[in-house]
Amino acid sequence: MNVLDFIECILRPSLKSFGFWSIEAEKLLLGTAIQETRLIFLRQRTNKHRYYGPGFGPFSMEPRTHNDIYLNYLRYRPERLAKVEAFLIPEKDKIEQLAYNFAYATVMARLQYLRYPDKIPNDLWGQALLWKKRYNSPIGRGTPEEYVSNYKRTMSNEIYPG
Repeated sequence: MNVLDFIECILRPSLKSFGFWSIEAEKLLLGTAIQETRLIFLRQRTNKHRYYGPGFGPFSMEPRTHNDIYLNYLRYRPERLAKVEAFLIPEKDKIEQLAYNFAYATVMARLQYLRYPDKIPNDLWGQALLWKKRYNSPIGRGTPEEYVSNYKRTMSNEIYPG
């Protein structure tokens, strides 16, 4: 997917509709999507032909994380739950929607970071560290160095409008 299209057609409008947009949040979620899926895959894979893991959508959110957001975060924040549910396509599986309902996937990825009190850093390295701590987890295979490298490689041919 083209990075500018992802920003202008998915990230920014979804975050603004949800009410949790900032330039830092936009860049963090862009970096998250680049690191998790390279903005190419909508299912977690090891190669072009074989599914590898449970992640769905441009942020490769796993069902366990998705369900935990509902159970341990949204359950106690009914105003946010109502906002999230406004992004859903009725009567369709929520987890499957992560792969094709990009606004919903964006909101869920933003919620994964909102669950914690961390301020989003302005710099790429700080965002890579936050991604590792709150999205990938300390035991995940990804590294902050890889995040920064993938972001720079992806953005080297793009002009970021932010």
